[in-house]
Amino acid sequence: MVVTMDLQSVLISPKIEASSAFYKMKLQIHNFTIYRLNDKAVNLYVWHEGNGGVTCNEFTSCIVDYISCEEHKSVSHFVFISDGCGYQNRNKVLSSALANLAAEKNITIEQLYLERGHTMMEADSVHATLDQLFKSIEIYAPSDYLVYMRQARPAQRYNVKSVDFNFFGDYEHQPGNLASVRPGKEVGDP
Repeated sequence: MVVTMDLQSVLISPKIEASSAFYKMKLQIHNFTIYRLNDKAVNLYVWHEGNGGVTCNEFTSCIVDYISCEEHKSVSHFVFISDGCGYQNRNKVLSSALANLAAEKNITIEQLYLERGHTMMEADSVHATLDQLFKSIEIYAPSDYLVYMRQARPAQRYNVKSVDFNFFGDYEHQPGNLASVRPGKEVGDP
């Protein structure tokens, strides 16, 4: 199974054009997108800043959940393609969790990072579709985003999963985490 994954630009709630609420404090909404290349299925993990941040724990929790779901029980080889963003994809916490999960489930998990400046991938098409949809509508609450996300692609609906602080695990402080994912120790090493 080959997937691309990325975090959408921050969504804001409420998103309205006219009123004093436009200038008041807003809530940030995060959408982590996983796009499966095999059949164009899309999984969206959505949360607001009150339920989680944008640390390696949130992204690791989403990816581990995606691999562990019942639908992927028979998959033995995963390839994850992403940009090289350190706090999302390229860190020892995620690599450690994936290594542990691969050993536990007897599967192969491969991580590929796109070269800086060449990070356009299929998950970005989902974000473009959503951005175009959200441009013309008003959003009053975070739940409004979920409703519109589920309706964004009628032919093959997005699987939208609203997650909260109970969903996110603490992968950063697991015993046995890798010390580093960098193969070299000196300047100039790959």
